[in-house]
Amino acid sequence: MHRISLSLIFAACSAVIPVAALALDMSEPTHSQVEFGVGYVTDDAYRFGRYSGLEDEGAYLLGDITAHRYGEEGGFWQARGTNLGLDSRYLRLDFGYQGRHEYFLEYDELPNNFSDSVSTPYVNAGDSTLKLDEGLRLTPFEIETRRERIGLGGRLFSRSHWVFDVAYNHETREGTGKSGSARADEQGLVGNTNAALLPEPVDYQTDRVDVSLQYAKEQLQFELAYHLSLFDNDDRSLTWEDYFNPDDPDSIGSLALAPDNEFHQVTATLGYQLPHSTHVTGVLSTGLMTQDQDFQPYSVAGGMPPRSDLDGEVWLTTAQLKLASRPLPKLRLSAGYTYNERDNDSSVESYDNVVIADGASRNNPVENRPLSYERNRLDLSANYRINSNMSLRGGYSYDDMSRDYADAEREDTDEHTLFAKWKLRPHDDVNLALYAEAGERDGSNYRAPADENPAMRKYYLADRDRTKLGALIDYMATDNLSLSLSADYIEDDYDNSEIGLTEATQPTYTLDMSYQPARDVTTHAYYTREDIESTQYGSEADPDAVRDWKAEFDDTIDTFGIGAQIAEIRGKWDVGADLTWSKATGDADLTDLSAPGTEGQYPDLETELTRLKLWALYRYRHNLSFKLSYWYEDYDADNWSYDGLTATSQVNNNLLLLGEDTQDYDTSVIAASVIYHFD
Repeated sequence: MHRISLSLIFAACSAVIPVAALALDMSEPTHSQVEFGVGYVTDDAYRFGRYSGLEDEGAYLLGDITAHRYGEEGGFWQARGTNLGLDSRYLRLDFGYQGRHEYFLEYDELPNNFSDSVSTPYVNAGDSTLKLDEGLRLTPFEIETRRERIGLGGRLFSRSHWVFDVAYNHETREGTGKSGSARADEQGLVGNTNAALLPEPVDYQTDRVDVSLQYAKEQLQFELAYHLSLFDNDDRSLTWEDYFNPDDPDSIGSLALAPDNEFHQVTATLGYQLPHSTHVTGVLSTGLMTQDQDFQPYSVAGGMPPRSDLDGEVWLTTAQLKLASRPLPKLRLSAGYTYNERDNDSSVESYDNVVIADGASRNNPVENRPLSYERNRLDLSANYRINSNMSLRGGYSYDDMSRDYADAEREDTDEHTLFAKWKLRPHDDVNLALYAEAGERDGSNYRAPADENPAMRKYYLADRDRTKLGALIDYMATDNLSLSLSADYIEDDYDNSEIGLTEATQPTYTLDMSYQPARDVTTHAYYTREDIESTQYGSEADPDAVRDWKAEFDDTIDTFGIGAQIAEIRGKWDVGADLTWSKATGDADLTDLSAPGTEGQYPDLETELTRLKLWALYRYRHNLSFKLSYWYEDYDADNWSYDGLTATSQVNNNLLLLGEDTQDYDTSVIAASVIYHFD
């Protein structure tokens, strides 16, 4: 893989970006705001700081900046920075001459703190070759990554309605993730299978280039764009000593990691204004994904795969045509057609496969599946305004998917959807809306794989009848009070599925209120409830058996929020408060159909989050303010599937885990800052 040199990119862009643009003659005043201060986190809370960088107890610096200035002849510069004292910092500088040439420089970081409650018997978590502790003692580590991205680019304008854009981004992602592995013993012959969760090294680099040429006039719009993405993984594979056979130096596992790859795409877009208030838009794009990284040797019984690399090559084609017209003052029509094709020209070979089943041999070759498909979608809609208080919208869509690989469970699926929406304003203070949709999906004969129950139907391929209903009412009770109530209902029926998902419903209700008792006082409150129910049938006793167990799932999500803001208290103070609470509960009931009256139930899954934010702003002078804020969060989750499990608690079941828990936390953040305005 050839990586674009960052220094070369900067050198090239320096030749394009005039240095003089950084020293523009600005005669107009600068309008800027700088906020700086200090904050304190009261407790360690890894999940709380997952994306913000506030995971550790202690003080941190707070810094935000917003600045811009405009001068004569269109010269300008503007800068923006957020979270400058944290690992989630962002900086951007824009400068140039409006309508002539503009440039930008950009930098941002983003942490992803997934878990700090894990441990492993490997002493060097994060390396590509994992070594066991001599005493198989557990060592704690953190599952986390850090992303850094730098970007630059520019835009050139011509007097003949042409615009040229170029942008470059270089991104690095480093840290430690997790991978799963399974190995058969006895030199690969089928027997006991040992499975493990392992620390995975993350050392990615991605380079992106976007170039476009645009032309825009009142009647005609055109764009030709090119996108390039290059991905490089510095770690080609993960190798580990076998925890279940620590005394055998030859018991080594190996797993290929994300391969180097590249993607090229060219897109052309055309828009044209036709007579009679009609506009047509067309998009045509083609892309190529390639991957040719060398295969790793077989980790069991040695040897090499039948070829040195995949020689992966996937072509992507998209064509889109949209037409919008207003033939009558009260009538709007639209039509759209989309074509998507994925043409996978990657090599197809037969690879050795370890089958975990009594009496089977290791040498059970399987072929890789080069997934290809064609998708055609048609959308038609019409909107008619009956009068000033009533309108009706309706439409039809057709979605056809054809899968082009030999062992596809279903080669073709077709989905037809009809919808209608009625909007009514019976009173100046009341708005109503009703929505209904009906869809049906079917297709060619379903062919279950040889190792699956022939009655099994995967939900995303199975026949399905879908019904959607929705209602909305907005009521402006007074000049200061507004209320909104909405209800949505989705029902999916899989009537032809004996094994698998057979039905699912999802009703959602939302109540929203906004109240302004005084000119400088605003309040709001809302409540949402979502209830997701589904039924699934399965077969365990015999591959050909039908419905010997049933599972009924019920997930409920409740969310409540309330807040208020008061401005200009004695002309000096602004205060605000915001409280949100949410709770999600998952329930699963099991029924053994082969033994009537036998029922079971998994423990409920529960997640609860409470968040409170308070703040006060004091205007000391017209350009100087002081801000004090308080942020409290309480997160509590119960998940029986891994709560209480240590890394080695399931070793007797041939399973090595990481000992991850739900990472409950109860923490607060206090911050004080100074805000200065430059006028």
